Amino acid sequence: MIFRLRFLALLLALLLVAGCEQERVAYMIDGNSDHSLTLQREVKYPWSDKADLALVVARFPDCQRRHEMKPQPAASSKVSLYALGERSFALQQGKNWYVADTQNCTLQVVEPPNDGASGKLIGTWQKKDGSFSFVPAAAEPAG
Repeated sequence: MIFRLRFLALLLALLLVAGCEQERVAYMIDGNSDHSLTLQREVKYPWSDKADLALVVARFPDCQRRHEMKPQPAASSKVSLYALGERSFALQQGKNWYVADTQNCTLQVVEPPNDGASGKLIGTWQKKDGSFSFVPAAAEPAG
């Protein structure tokens, strides 16, 4: 009897964890793993309809910091990345805009840019076909 209860408890715990998602996808700046922006996406519960997002801004050995972003719908997480300068990047998360600076590993919430002045699109982190990945702008479908 005790064995069956333990087995059922273990099975229930496995079912709860099975629906969780924890994904990390990095954009290597200039192909260098020491200089990167990594988007972390986490869906904590199988029944959750939101994904928690965080951005890790890294420029080793000088700095590395993790910054929380606004949650997004779990089914359609998407964040676009734009180049603003050598160490400055804009991120668009729906209506939310951020500026990441890898000189000091900062992330700031900013107002949406005027007249499309958001910099050059580098690519997009997105949930597509069951996986979370970074799609470079040249590989993104038109429209």
